[in-house]
Order: sequence, then structure tokens, then C-alpha cells
Amino acid sequence: MCRDLDGGKGAKIASAATVAAVERIARSDRHHARRAEDFDADPWSLNTPAGVVDLRTGETRKHRRDDLHTKVTAVAPGGPCPRWLRFLLQISQGDKALVRYLQRFIGYTLTGSTREHVFVFLRGPGGNGKGVLMSTVAAVLGDYARSLVGEIHAPSLVEAWSAFEEALGGQPLVGLYCAFGFCWQRTWDRPFVPDIEAVPAADRDYYERHGCFQHNNPGLNDLGKDVLFDLITRESGAKMAADIDRSVIAPLHALIARLNLQLQNLSATPAIVFTDLRDRVRAYLHWVTSLRSVCAWCECVYGYLEATNEATRKACEQKLQQAIDLELGNIRGLIELLENTPSEVLVVSNVAETTFFYGENLVEHLKTKLRLTAQYRHHPPRVDRNIFWRPIPGTVWPDGWSAEGKV
Repeated sequence: MCRDLDGGKGAKIASAATVAAVERIARSDRHHARRAEDFDADPWSLNTPAGVVDLRTGETRKHRRDDLHTKVTAVAPGGPCPRWLRFLLQISQGDKALVRYLQRFIGYTLTGSTREHVFVFLRGPGGNGKGVLMSTVAAVLGDYARSLVGEIHAPSLVEAWSAFEEALGGQPLVGLYCAFGFCWQRTWDRPFVPDIEAVPAADRDYYERHGCFQHNNPGLNDLGKDVLFDLITRESGAKMAADIDRSVIAPLHALIARLNLQLQNLSATPAIVFTDLRDRVRAYLHWVTSLRSVCAWCECVYGYLEATNEATRKACEQKLQQAIDLELGNIRGLIELLENTPSEVLVVSNVAETTFFYGENLVEHLKTKLRLTAQYRHHPPRVDRNIFWRPIPGTVWPDGWSAEGKV
């Protein structure tokens, strides 16, 4: 239309100044006003050249102006893809379950939902298909594909993730504690002291009523046992504590220091991503340090109780006090992290705390742990070896029986 106008009017209307003026007028017109949350509002709608796909049903419908999509994929869905399927089978070494998982995960990335709280990290030697997989997916997604930190910072991010994963691989399997037992035993919030039952029962109630602590469960006063199971021995505790120190804690401290140094020169999205990674590494470090504390407790308390001379008992006490110092610092750091991190590094319940979940009052419990640990840390090591025979309060034993189980 502008070209059809004579006298130079067409060129004037099509000029950058005129276009910019019209845009400014449109911006000030409330009929055109939109909120940021109006755009791409439906997390389950995927805009493609052929139409809008409902990711819940897989159905495609025509575009609508009121969808207010700002992104579009590079291609439209439809038709078989035998070459792609052969490629997935090749890189997964024929593992069809892994192929199905990759397809589900890639489909999940098409949504705007983060409810699953997952971050997939592809690891392996070069030439095994990782780069081809991700570059192909990114090309297909078009506007929906975004780099986390850009090409400049990507190598540092990959290096940090690889260092994190290598440290994870060095963690020993501590029976029960590496699964539900960590919360089951209230590892984070129970006092870390040589004689757990030196803490009065009323003061222990804040964590015992939520743990697996029946009246005669050895786990009440012995971190190496649970019900009928011997979880950790003196020897295994010593070995696992040393392994965690060498293969996990030391590398993680070095990684966190490196990430802190990198963050000094980052801003915007890269800073957010690297901060999130650092805080997740810190959260795991606090978890594995408490795991290490449990192992050290078993090494030192059992060593003290089994010792045949005063020198050995003294050495075990000194080493246990060092472990208590480490755990106190660890819990202080955990409190600082939970109170200040913008990342969701730990899932807690906003309804109630249970045997399997910490509640939103975890920080309050951690502060109670610090207070009680400082108060009762210098009691001599002790466990009740006859706890199996501990009666429920009010129990009347038959004639000839005693709480020690002797006839």
C-alpha cells in the first residue's frame, strides 16, 4: 500500500520513524495492553507451524490469536520417523525402556511444568550420541529451545556437573541411612552426642515422636542399629568415614570454592544457574557430612566401649569430639543454606512432619539439635545393650523375670 502512494508519501509512511511512532501509540492504547502472564499462559500448549498441540491429549487445533504465543517450534508433528527411532535404539544400546524414558523426558520439556523437579544430566564418553540427541531436539523445538548459560559458560557448567557426579560416585552405601533411614532415624535433627539418652526424654521428644523409636528399639541410643539389624560396625564406620572424607567431602569443598569464584564474574541467567548448582552441591554436602558423622559415631563409641585400656578410650573420645565439632559446623551451614538459598534444595512438608518427611519446622529442630549437642557433648559414650528387654512403662514382669531378660 505504501508503494502505491505518490509524492514520496509512501516512503515517509514506511520509514523507521513512522513505524516507531505507531508502535509507541499502540503501546499507550489500553485496548492493546497485555500483562506478561497473558503470553504463553497455558503450559500444556505447544505452538507449531501446523497448529497448537495439546500436550495432554496429543491433539492439534488451529491457531487462535488469543493464544498469545510468542514461540513456535521449527517443525510440525506428524508422520513416521524411522531414522530417529533407529538412532535412539543405537545410542541406548537397544534398551527400549531407556528409549521410552528419553521420549517421556523430552516430551516433558515441551511443557511449562516443573512439577517433577527433575534435571537430567547426560554423561558418557565422546561419540556416543549425547550431542546429536540434544542438538537435534533443540533444532526441532525452535523458539522453545533455550541454552542455560550460553556457549561461553557451558564448558564450565559441564565441568562442574561432572565434578559433582564424580564425588557422588565416591560415596559409600551406608545401610538404611542412604535411603528412608536418614529421616527415619532423624539423622539431621537428633542431638549428636556420645550418650544419646543422657539427653532427658522430654528434650528428645521433638524428634523421637516422628522417628522409628519404639520403646525398646536399639536405634533410640545406638546410631549403628535399628530394630533387629546391625547397620554399622566399628570397622565399617571407620572405613566409610575415611572414604567420605577423601572421596566426597574434600572434592565437594573444592568444587564449591571454584563455583564461588566463577560467580564473582557472572550475572543474569548464568549467575542464577551457577548459584542453583552451587546450592544443590552444598545441600548434598550437608547431607553426606551428617552421614559421615553417623559412621564416625559408630567408630568412636564402639571403639570406646570395646577398649581394654584408658589410652584407647581417651583416643576414641578425642576423635568423637572432633566429629561433634564437624557436625555442629555442618548443621550451622545447613541452617544458613535453608534460610537463604533461592533454590528448592530440600523437599519438606507444609502439612506435618512424619517418619519419612521433615516438616517446614526443620530449621527450628536443627537449632534445638545445636543447643542440646553443645549441652550434652561431654558425657562419656554409652549405649544400652539390654534395650530389647526394656519394658513399656507400667509393665509387670512375671515371677522369675527381670528387665535384663534373665530367668
